[in-house]
Amino acid sequence: MRALVVYYSKAGHTREIADAIVGELQGDREEIVDAASRSGPLSYFTVRRQARKGELTPIRPAEKDPARYEVVIVGTPVLLGSLSAPVRTYLKENGKRLKKVAFFATFSGSTVGTTFEEMEELCGRRPAATLAVNPAAIRDESYLDSVRQFVDMIKAAPQ
Repeated sequence: MRALVVYYSKAGHTREIADAIVGELQGDREEIVDAASRSGPLSYFTVRRQARKGELTPIRPAEKDPARYEVVIVGTPVLLGSLSAPVRTYLKENGKRLKKVAFFATFSGSTVGTTFEEMEELCGRRPAATLAVNPAAIRDESYLDSVRQFVDMIKAAPQ
């Protein structure tokens, strides 16, 4: 299965999950790069406002064409129960070109909120699988079994 793992990660948690998925699938990876400046004391508030209001943000153009992959797995950190603005922008720009999708999210709150529903709406596709991972599972590496199960669900899902 030709797979692409696309993700945005600010703190590194989402990147760690993406790397584990790539390792299980032997797929390609692409990091979504926010083209807006995220430095300085106000960046935290900007990121949260964008998530809360469902705003887009400029991102660097993708290097890999997601339409060339059988499955695209998209990962995001959860901010205020919603997906990050860079992932929202990526899905807005590329979502309709994706054949089969799966979603994963890292979160530190009590829930992922409407993240997966928003992602599904943006790309117009029901995900083959979803995975939500909290920081405690990352710290003790207990997420690895969940990643294997997630990948198995993706492989088993029809095209």
